[in-house]
Amino acid sequence: MSGIGGRQSWLEPQRWGDTCNLKDLPVWSLHGARDRIVPISASQEMVEALKACGGNVKFTVYPEADHDSWTQTYNNPALFDWFMQHQRDRLARSS
Repeated sequence: MSGIGGRQSWLEPQRWGDTCNLKDLPVWSLHGARDRIVPISASQEMVEALKACGGNVKFTVYPEADHDSWTQTYNNPALFDWFMQHQRDRLARSS
């Protein structure tokens, strides 16, 4: 999930270099189809860029949601199951 400024954060080459540097990071992008603030194409572009690199990315569009896609997201028990499926490697944490 990405929060405020999510798309910009993912596609900032000065911060991350190539978007493919993030391909091993599990990503679940969620977007309201009726969002008038951030166009759905912004999320689609991010998702496609990660998929092109072989990224671990899931994309959900809420057909009736506007910019507030987080209400449906946090009301979805699958989100918390997804969180629990992803954990940093213990070796990465010890370095």
